[in-house]
Formats: sequence, C-alpha cells, structure tokens
Amino acid sequence: MAIKIIVSDTVLVRVEGTITNEQGTAEPFDFKLRCKRMDTTTLRDRVDANVAWAALVAEVAEGWSGVKGEGGEVPFSADGLQQLLAIPGLAMLAANAYVRDCGAKAKN
Repeated sequence: MAIKIIVSDTVLVRVEGTITNEQGTAEPFDFKLRCKRMDTTTLRDRVDANVAWAALVAEVAEGWSGVKGEGGEVPFSADGLQQLLAIPGLAMLAANAYVRDCGAKAKN
C-alpha cells in the first residue's frame, strides 16, 4: 500500500489511564482529544524548551469526546480543559499520548 504525502492538520489522540478513587481502587478512564498536528520541528522545540505538559496540550487541543462529569458528557471548553489537566499526572499523560499519536509509527 502506498503512503499519502498529504497528512491532515488534525489528529485524534486517545488518552487512557487509571485514577485511584477514595477506596484506593484504580478506576480506568479513556477519552479522546482532537488536536492540531504540529510538525516535527515545532514539536521538538516545544519539548526541548521544557514547555509545561499542560501548556502543550492546551496549545493543540481543539475538542474532546468521552469526558464525563456528574451530569454526563461535558462539552469542550478552554476552562474545562484546564480543569481536566489540573488532575495530577493527566497533563503529562495527554501530552505523551499526543506525541505518540501525531506522527508515523510502526505497523504491528
């Protein structure tokens, strides 16, 4: 199969992990972020400059799916994204998922 030279400007990034509840049990979560795709040089410059993980994700995120609150699905907003990224470890997890998913990777 041939590769397309044109790559879309956006990428869907799956963020998966667990968070420990008040009983000490790890509860799994996963959601998707729709992000602007950075070129390799820009992404490398952001990471090399030690840009905070939350700032990197805030720069590229344009939407989400699967983020739920007390009343069900939460609509995407800049404030909502900041609340999500304030959960300890989540910004780094989302940034790593973005770096993993925005480029080419080996096929299994």
